Amino acid sequence: MCTDKTKCPSQLCGVIHENSNVGKDSEDCCPEGTLATIDRGMRRFCYGLDDGKDCFEDGMCKSNYCDIINKSKGTGICKVKYCNEDTACSNNACGFMKVGDESKVCCYQTKYGPGKNIRSSGDYYCTNMPEESVCYNNEMCAPGFVCVGSSLFSDGVCKKITWSCIYFYYKSSKNSVYGGSKLFVCKTVDSK
Repeated sequence: MCTDKTKCPSQLCGVIHENSNVGKDSEDCCPEGTLATIDRGMRRFCYGLDDGKDCFEDGMCKSNYCDIINKSKGTGICKVKYCNEDTACSNNACGFMKVGDESKVCCYQTKYGPGKNIRSSGDYYCTNMPEESVCYNNEMCAPGFVCVGSSLFSDGVCKKITWSCIYFYYKSSKNSVYGGSKLFVCKTVDSK
């Protein structure tokens, strides 16, 4: 039983098994890696569980797929769901999780955002790829990351980028009433 969420590795209390008793006294520590809890009436459910964790419905899993292995108890295991088209996925987003993968999966929630896909280089890829993932364009990378080194002849890599900007004043003309304008010059600086 979970009475103090600060004592949990995930810092979250919630229901993991459907057959738990109703009420807060049935909550356990959510597994480490859990993204959040969802309130449903008198219970909070662990959400965003990693592959291999116990579940009883798709929405509890980061992969958005709970493979029910015991139908009478309604228990299952979170795992990646393979697909060939968007309609096979509850979020309508089927794609390769990274460049070079051989099988498409239903794009799943990451710590960077929901599972979505984009078309790039003739196929569909999941978005929100983490740092160091092979990429073709910026849209494939998680927020705050860009695809560095991508060209017609080579793949890029998602990297965290910071911007370095300087500005200076310049006069637009000798007789300018405003005295000049700011000109910003920015460039990217690889954070590593």
